[in-house]
Amino acid sequence: MPRSKLRYLYGSVALLVLPFAGARAQSSFPARHIHGRVVHAASGAAIGSATVDLTNVATGASAGHVASGPDGSFNFSRLSLGQYRVKVRALGFASKTVPPVALSAGHPDLDVGVVALTAVAVALQAQSVTAQREEVQLQPDRTTYVVRDMPTT
Repeated sequence: MPRSKLRYLYGSVALLVLPFAGARAQSSFPARHIHGRVVHAASGAAIGSATVDLTNVATGASAGHVASGPDGSFNFSRLSLGQYRVKVRALGFASKTVPPVALSAGHPDLDVGVVALTAVAVALQAQSVTAQREEVQLQPDRTTYVVRDMPTT
């Protein structure tokens, strides 16, 4: 059989088999989730755009990073079994680490509940900026020299 016919045959078989292989791989991976909600401790108002980090306790590697939605909710999906640590941060609030949670076959969907962040006053330090004018300023119609700071004058 010529090479071109073999390529056509292999390509046709691959087109028929690949969609089923992808569907099987997606359905064989069980849905495991860790989710919760971030709120202001004093008012109970949702904190949108809070940064939520998920770390595997055993390896110390990052398992995910999401931002909370407008209603303060966050969700990590497609996780493997194991223990995870959830750390929540938001601008103007003290960060909070949730005690480690364990995903197991018996508990594939974990709700860490409401994570309440306390507001922290952020004090900015004064900044002073100093600049010097250039001694020579080139412009399209003229060249200006600042002789005040030149040592030869």
